[in-house]
Amino acid sequence: MPEQFLSSFFDFFVEHRANPAIQEIIDQSFDQFIRTYLLPTMKEYPDKEIHFVGSVAGQFEDRLLAVAEKHGVTITTIIKEPIYNLLNYYSN
Repeated sequence: MPEQFLSSFFDFFVEHRANPAIQEIIDQSFDQFIRTYLLPTMKEYPDKEIHFVGSVAGQFEDRLLAVAEKHGVTITTIIKEPIYNLLNYYSN
């Protein structure tokens, strides 16, 4: 289960996020994600907004926004914990 293996590094990256080497790894990872998945999708659907959901995007929001800006990508929202939005939606 590769997703569990990769997620096991998350706490380490959060704890050491101020380290320049860790920041570089985070930036490179977001850069690769944006180039591989987001930019091709944006070409196909140019008028769609971009939203991110989850702890990785939420924890590293500043790095994600900085890398996205380098590519001319505007991220509309980043929601770290969507459960609160769902609870709010269904309680109203």
